[in-house]
Amino acid sequence: MSESIAQRYSRLARERSVERRVDVALRTLDILFSGLFLLLSLPLTLLIATLVLATSGRPLFYRGERVGLGDAEVPDAAARRRGAARTVPRA
Repeated sequence: MSESIAQRYSRLARERSVERRVDVALRTLDILFSGLFLLLSLPLTLLIATLVLATSGRPLFYRGERVGLGDAEVPDAAARRRGAARTVPRA
């Protein structure tokens, strides 16, 4: 069983600062690499968005509703995809 947030916090508070530095260093690397990936993928993302806009027109994003737990309708925002929209009939 995984530990809860409170248990992890308590364990981290008891650890020596050297051990916690590893967590901070890993988290920093995680954020840096994520940011780098976003910057490097931005030109491709803009190219794809421009192609979709040029071939299909607006909107690039749409709002819809999905059926969630207990048949509750949940608001949803998503990017448009190629192809016809598929709908699943309700029972």
